[in-house]
Amino acid sequence: MKIKNILLFLCSLLFFPTHAQQTDIASKLQQVYRILNWESDIETAENLLSGIVESDIAEQSDTTKYMFYYCNAGLMDMKEVQSEVKIDYIRKAISLREQSLGIHDSEYIELLCALATELEDADPDAAIPLYERAMVVGMYPFYLKMDDDAVKQAFGIAMWSLAHLYEVKGYENQLISLYRESFDLLSADYKANDATSYIGLYALASYYGQHNRYDDAISTINEVLTYIEANEGRKCPGYINALYLQASFYGQKGDLPQAISQYEENIQLIYDTLGRYDEKLDSNYGNLFATLLDAWQIDEAYRLLDAINDYYIRINNYKGWLNILYGGVVKLEEQQQIDKANELCDKIIENISILSIEEQEIIASKKSQLCYKSNDIAGAVRWQERAVELADELDRDTFLLALSDLAALYRIGGDSSKSLECYLHLKLLLEQADLEMYNIYGNTISEIVGFYETNLSEAESIWRKSIAHIESKYNRRNATYATLINGLGVVMLKSDCENEALNWFRKTRKIYEQLDRTESNEYATILHNMGRAYMLRKQYKQAKTNLEQAKALQIQLSGSVFERTEQYLSELETMNK
Repeated sequence: MKIKNILLFLCSLLFFPTHAQQTDIASKLQQVYRILNWESDIETAENLLSGIVESDIAEQSDTTKYMFYYCNAGLMDMKEVQSEVKIDYIRKAISLREQSLGIHDSEYIELLCALATELEDADPDAAIPLYERAMVVGMYPFYLKMDDDAVKQAFGIAMWSLAHLYEVKGYENQLISLYRESFDLLSADYKANDATSYIGLYALASYYGQHNRYDDAISTINEVLTYIEANEGRKCPGYINALYLQASFYGQKGDLPQAISQYEENIQLIYDTLGRYDEKLDSNYGNLFATLLDAWQIDEAYRLLDAINDYYIRINNYKGWLNILYGGVVKLEEQQQIDKANELCDKIIENISILSIEEQEIIASKKSQLCYKSNDIAGAVRWQERAVELADELDRDTFLLALSDLAALYRIGGDSSKSLECYLHLKLLLEQADLEMYNIYGNTISEIVGFYETNLSEAESIWRKSIAHIESKYNRRNATYATLINGLGVVMLKSDCENEALNWFRKTRKIYEQLDRTESNEYATILHNMGRAYMLRKQYKQAKTNLEQAKALQIQLSGSVFERTEQYLSELETMNK
């Protein structure tokens, strides 16, 4: 709540004494009040106030003290100053009203709301009682003075502000009622291009949308549209903003044809009202393009690109154009439209030089992924090499992740030498930096061991050294540690050391249970490994239990069973016959 709005009420509501003994301080404060009331010469008001300090008003009347606190707080608010001093001045002005100057006044409501506004972000629990007090005071007698627009404005904003805090606290019934009641009060005074009159309904529609109540959201924002159209028509910013919000609700609901229709209508309204290159077209174009792709109207989306391109060229915002294209790349990739995604990605690459290094790295990585999905492994490697070069100029984590992807592509492409070289370099960097990085360390060790499948002794050595590294640096039980000890267990199983293998598998299982990751592919693999270990130890009952648990989890997660799991279960059935 802006205190400068409060000042509009003071002139008609305060009586200031004009006795001959009135001090110069009181006269100056009256002058400041008059200036601030009309916002005519803020600099003069500031100069007058700067010569008066709080100690100067100690012997003054309550009215003069009140003016000092009120005007100082009001000036700070006009200058958008955030400080404890302003809050203190508002508190003292409120206190003087409560002690001697009277509270049944719209100005008192505004002061309560002003203090609540200052507190609500940091301490909503302290702000709520202030708004509630404003509501109680406002009920009598000013709520009944329906011809007093200033009172209705103050009380309506108080309702809206309290409803917003109720929303933060999750008081649904109260917030819905207050948002609607604030609209009932504020909507009587429509002002062009001023959302205050319908802010309650707009906020309520947004609340419904945030809670996936899209039918309620659409219905409520439709009330806003009807209200604006009745007062100003459709060709105005308020109507355009509300129609955009409703289109987004239709999109989120899944009614894509209706969303597309409304975005198209909104774009035409912007053309007719604000011009073909207004900034509001940015989000409308972006959402319409994305929604067309969501609806699999690929050709329509591509036809729209010419208009979008023209728009961003005319407003000199090439990055905006590339962002639209990248959003299309992501959606088309999700839809497995890889050729189309590649086509859009190439359009970005044509202008890649205008992007930042970070953005170029993202595009290079994405192009690499698209090449891989197109079975163009050579292209995937080439673009990932470029991504690594760019990532080397960025932060360490980005570089390490890019290097890990490149190592995997080298291996897929059949270049085992370069792949192993990358993985060893990655391992060294991770160990030097004491990083685990989303289990990238454990995965890196797994990949390195994969190059020594026929050399169990070397594989065992790598696992044990890596485990010792983690234990010496972190001494903790996490996903990385679980990956390493499970890997060692697998090697020991292949080396006919079933007892030691089972010991590592049990430890791995316990870690994943402690991490609450018992519904994961990793946990299914652990159950499978334990089942195999029990089989080799001829503990067939335990083997069957673990393998059946692994099978059930595999079906739950992927809809199918690992081939080896099914094989081992079949072997157990044969043994029992």
